[in-house]
Amino acid sequence: MRVAPRPAPTKIALLTSILLLILLGWSSPGTSQEKIPLYYYYKVGGASPPYTSNNTHPLLDGAIIRPKWSQLEPTNRQFDWSVIEQQLADWTAGGKTVLLKPGPYSQTPLEGDPNGDNDETPKWVYDAGVPRLSFAGGGVAAGDTVSVPKVWDPAFYDLYEGYLRALSKQFGKDPRVAGWVIGVGHNGNLVAQPSESGAVAFLDAGWTPEAWEAHVKRILKMAVKFFKTKPIYLQFTPVLLRDYAVSDNLTTAQNIAAFAAVRSVSIIFSGLDEDVTTFNETGYPQIVAYLATVNTGAGFTIGFTDDWPLWVPEERSTDCPSPTCGRDVIGFATALQEAVDVWASVGGEFPMFYVFNESETSATNVDNGNFQQDVYDIAVQYLFPVP
Repeated sequence: MRVAPRPAPTKIALLTSILLLILLGWSSPGTSQEKIPLYYYYKVGGASPPYTSNNTHPLLDGAIIRPKWSQLEPTNRQFDWSVIEQQLADWTAGGKTVLLKPGPYSQTPLEGDPNGDNDETPKWVYDAGVPRLSFAGGGVAAGDTVSVPKVWDPAFYDLYEGYLRALSKQFGKDPRVAGWVIGVGHNGNLVAQPSESGAVAFLDAGWTPEAWEAHVKRILKMAVKFFKTKPIYLQFTPVLLRDYAVSDNLTTAQNIAAFAAVRSVSIIFSGLDEDVTTFNETGYPQIVAYLATVNTGAGFTIGFTDDWPLWVPEERSTDCPSPTCGRDVIGFATALQEAVDVWASVGGEFPMFYVFNESETSATNVDNGNFQQDVYDIAVQYLFPVP
């Protein structure tokens, strides 16, 4: 079935809904979840130790940390676990656990590198025969040359499989690690490349939706093979490649989602937005509706987040146009409600959870100097449904 997009409400209507939510609460559809699990996407890459940001947050169930392959395996089959060990030790000192998110590449070029190699892929991957794709990067690359591996090349898979196998051997039984978010593309997500120049380079190298679907499935098979004892997740994005929206490639996206779901690989949908129409155009309502018809594996869940913070301070929420324009308290509640609406559209067929970014995580932490009561009140209402 298809879920019809909800009309975009006015700000007055949204404010009224928020006030009613705070007063009356909301009901969890068809499940027994007393609390919606909440994870924190801790971007430790630019942080300095100790890695303890929000590790005592009362509402959090855990953090998602993305280790860099280049740090963990600087030489083929020779591993250095010191960085991730410190990150785990520091953050879990607060009594919470971590989901590790290994991935193949980023879009951050190494400073001064002649090839513009990204900071996550080990250089030996190219020496082993995996082609380099070079282009003018977007985002943090700011137009500088960045290079990433052609991950759907046959030469890539044995190398990545060795990395995942080693991670499983090292941390598979570690009680600090609660699960794995398996990286398949850019920043470990479903998208192959979000930048315009990068998309051209990928297409020139033979990228197609069909080839990408086969690539994702092959990586998921590895994940299921190695990470057998703990939950596995795949993070969806609204695009497969720049100008290849999920909503325009719905069959491919549904095939990937179903392939994951029947193997108990849960899905994190990244794309919550302060604008309801924008969110509904991601294709996620249709994918969730489709998953409700699939015989999903044990423990399958759906999560919701965004690459950008769901809430930001006024100086950022009023900076328009920008990716965080409108992400005030009302925008925050709107985004969380989008997840509830999709979840309710399938009667709570499977459990759900949220993933917050730094800004809204700190704002909802009573022990953090950036605590904001109104943001906290909204979060609490969405995390604790009325029985």
